[in-house]
Amino acid sequence: IGRDNKPIIIAGDTNMRDEEDFGDTMKDAWKLNGQNISTKYTWDTIDHHPNFNQYYGASTRQYQRRYDRVYISPNAKCTQFDLIANTPIGNSTTHFLSDHFGIVATLEDIV
Repeated sequence: IGRDNKPIIIAGDTNMRDEEDFGDTMKDAWKLNGQNISTKYTWDTIDHHPNFNQYYGASTRQYQRRYDRVYISPNAKCTQFDLIANTPIGNSTTHFLSDHFGIVATLEDIV
């Protein structure tokens, strides 16, 4: 909690690895919303489905990570967590809007 007991939201490309976290200081919105494997990875270049992210070309190193995150104050709640821009654009099966997928989180008790 910030100054004057105001909630804090930290969101963006944190480049944090799976084992890295804020501990009890801030809550991870993805973890609060059930840790759904289908919304875990904001970086996914593995060719394991018909559409895979070749933002950097076909020779892109293939791996998955949860680089992008939303952290909230301990008193806040996350009631929904989804990924956006995680499907190819236009008629392509390999070109995505970005190298990272976006996050949409519905937060409550942010006053």
